[in-house]
Amino acid sequence: MSKKSALMVYQNLANIKEDKEYWDKYIKFHELYWDGPNASQNVFYGNEYEEYRNSLSKYLEIEPDQIKDCLFTKHENGDYYLTPLGVDSDKYIMESENSIPAQWFLMFESKEKKFFYSHAGDGAIQPDGIYYNTDCALSKKRLESAKDILESISNESVPKEFDIFQKELLFGISEMYYWIEKFPDDSMIVLNYAEISSVIHEFTLKNENSVSDLWIIIQNLSNKDFENANSIIEAKNQFFKYQKEVYELSIPFYIESYNYFKNLDNNFAVSILKIASEKAKDNPKALKTIAYKFEESGDYEKAKIIYKRLLKIRPGDEQTYRDLALIYKENEEYELAASLYNKILKNKISNVNVLGLQETIVNEASHMYWTKADKLILTDFPLKTLKTFIPKNDWKNFGYDFRIVFDWNDPAVEFNIQFVDPKKKYYNWSHTIIDDKEVLEDELNYGYNTEEFIIEKSNKGEWIVNIENYSIEDNSNPTYIKYTVYKNYGRPNEIRKVELLDLSKLKQKVTLDVLKYYN
Repeated sequence: MSKKSALMVYQNLANIKEDKEYWDKYIKFHELYWDGPNASQNVFYGNEYEEYRNSLSKYLEIEPDQIKDCLFTKHENGDYYLTPLGVDSDKYIMESENSIPAQWFLMFESKEKKFFYSHAGDGAIQPDGIYYNTDCALSKKRLESAKDILESISNESVPKEFDIFQKELLFGISEMYYWIEKFPDDSMIVLNYAEISSVIHEFTLKNENSVSDLWIIIQNLSNKDFENANSIIEAKNQFFKYQKEVYELSIPFYIESYNYFKNLDNNFAVSILKIASEKAKDNPKALKTIAYKFEESGDYEKAKIIYKRLLKIRPGDEQTYRDLALIYKENEEYELAASLYNKILKNKISNVNVLGLQETIVNEASHMYWTKADKLILTDFPLKTLKTFIPKNDWKNFGYDFRIVFDWNDPAVEFNIQFVDPKKKYYNWSHTIIDDKEVLEDELNYGYNTEEFIIEKSNKGEWIVNIENYSIEDNSNPTYIKYTVYKNYGRPNEIRKVELLDLSKLKQKVTLDVLKYYN
């Protein structure tokens, strides 16, 4: 069941022109007969509610169905403030389910926090709810202050993925400012944790300081606190704080945090990706990103664990079988790799179609044979089957000058890869519905997301590899591309490079690589 929090604007009764007399009488009735705005008489028994409404209608001299209600409170200056309920309530009240938006906190200071109390028995009382209140003028100033700080922060001053938080918060601040700007400066702004309070432990409730914590985070960002941490311990503390308060579900945050710590404390960096994999649960897109990152870092054992997990989630996806076979090979588990290649190439995996990745799998199995033949003597490597896919001359002379492989974690993503040869001629490969609808449908149906390109016996000089993103990305779980380039693939002098690319960062066509081809 969802829990709601609320942000409400109460206007000074003295400034209300429409229905002012009505509201004066409405409030007076409650003051005289219902204990005022802080009434504890909020439970009705039997016909009590009907009797209460009839009494109110008589006092207001209107029919019961004509009654308009409001929430009201009495300010410490003696003035009454109210927010109408009913058809117009959305003008005065915002609600949020299961969370409190970060921008709401920025309108308050920690000293403005108050508690609702209830009796716990034997005369004891305890806090059972939180609210903040201040006036519109102060809220506007605080939103402006937060906006100025956030806009002053350059992308270079914080880890790359914090700009997601920065942009989202700036958008939220603009929304809030537009909302409260409509009300007089002396209006009252109230943040009520409401139902959210019921799921906060009593100890946490007493010590809940999201308002001050968020201001601390913003100040730290502006002061480059993360990058300039005085010690590894301090940096780790900052990571846990940001992880808890801001980026609990952000895959890019974990990736960038890993990048930050990998040269300071590799074990801690690895633990960050483990946390990310736990947060990802059964999300294949997020899990593939984490596996790609482990591959990029050369931690094939950790990548293997993720791919095995993906195999359980989606046992019908051909991509995971290829990924797992490749990772077995990289992890020097040649018997397992050979066995899996045998099953794939002989079509022995039930309900799995590998036609979409056939060329890629053939090349990778052939590569394993020609580079690790001495390791395959006692394995069930499918040599005879493999040879049927490759012409005799090509088999004897296996190897490529350049082999370039793109893997991506979302089959629906749309992007374009462009190769520019030394003579400035270009070739485009587009992964879009418009350009290749049938291929994209096959990828979705059979579960594969890999494309390879070969440069062999081509024009000498520099080859430029460009990439352009066409999709609108989910910033918390964007599409990542694993870019792998092999020079002298399958030969004794082979060189390999693996890079991970966040497509959400691409706002225009960029150069991914420049390959020097002089063979």
